[in-house]
Amino acid sequence: LSEMLMENISAMLMVCGCLQSSLKANEPHLQGDVDLQPITCSQYAWENFHGAHLVYELLYEYTFRHASFHCAAWMTMYLTLTFGFLFEYFEGLRWLPAVMRIVAIRIVYFLLGYSVLVVGFGLVFWLGFGSPPPAA
Repeated sequence: LSEMLMENISAMLMVCGCLQSSLKANEPHLQGDVDLQPITCSQYAWENFHGAHLVYELLYEYTFRHASFHCAAWMTMYLTLTFGFLFEYFEGLRWLPAVMRIVAIRIVYFLLGYSVLVVGFGLVFWLGFGSPPPAA
């Protein structure tokens, strides 16, 4: 299949997924009289799953459970597919993922150092000048 066809198929699947998530998000899952004890989803996951399945369930619970995050999940899958096709099919771009992996740790160290610097200066200013007076 050509790159353009794969791109269009992945875009169509992303749009269909967003539409389905939006339409199915508010439907009730249990029909009729159901007498169950209330339990949170994360508590159910901790009690019934182990290993990798527990990690997957908790990741889903804390990031993508709410309907407003479904489109973000579909967009993440779409971008993963798009960049996967882009780096696979174009010879000139095959070096980019390797370089991104190499510089990722340096970027993390830079952001950590920058955060420590900003918090440190904030702490010095707070110790030097105190907190602002309460608003009247």
